[in-house]
Amino acid sequence: MTASEADLRKYHYANYRSVSQALTHIERAGKMAIRRNEVAAIRSLVQTQMLLVAIKAEARLMKLLYLPNGFSDTQRSTVLAQPSVYERWVSAVDIGYRSAFGIATGVDVTYKLLHDDVARYATIQRVLETRLRPIIGIRNKLAHGQWSRPLNQDKSDVDQDSCRFIAQENVWTLILRDDALEGIANIVGDLMQSRRLYQARFNLHYKRVQRVDRVLTEKSYEEWVRRLQASYRSGLEMMRSNLDKAVRSD
Repeated sequence: MTASEADLRKYHYANYRSVSQALTHIERAGKMAIRRNEVAAIRSLVQTQMLLVAIKAEARLMKLLYLPNGFSDTQRSTVLAQPSVYERWVSAVDIGYRSAFGIATGVDVTYKLLHDDVARYATIQRVLETRLRPIIGIRNKLAHGQWSRPLNQDKSDVDQDSCRFIAQENVWTLILRDDALEGIANIVGDLMQSRRLYQARFNLHYKRVQRVDRVLTEKSYEEWVRRLQASYRSGLEMMRSNLDKAVRSD
């Protein structure tokens, strides 16, 4: 027996909610570990967060593919036929633009778009390539226990690129990557509804995408950590002060 499209939609929406909730809990735990400067816990939580961001990328795509009045069965099958989650996201964006602007399969999307929409399309593809492909690609290595020394494709040696990526990621960058993915998903969802909706709300969603580049280039992780720890110390001092006052009043 095959589930109906409506039932599949409910299943994918439920999966997405569950993964999102798990990721939220891990992000909170990661921030608390940073506030307390628990170095070992921070690293373990970052690895877990990294895996969940990658898992959520697929859950979010499946939710997108079952958006009401969105992808047709044929379009959905085209996306799911792609060999990797990253390529499925690229395909979903491509189909979204073709659907909204009436561009036939086989015709280069950028030939049929005007300047502003060519720029938007190119930006989305760039963010998928530079900000999201690495996190999506690391998922299988993490799922197979390669948390400290990820291996290459034939497992004959350490994969240096993956090692560098894992070493440089932190709670903050992973939150930003995840948020950018949500922005792109919302843009594609609007595309599948109508061109007018996409054009009216693009900038609203793009702020989430833009924030990744802006924050990662203009601000530092160390500054973010200092703010978290300073806020935590301030809260502890206030608690101690209130406790002292309560004791003296007794």
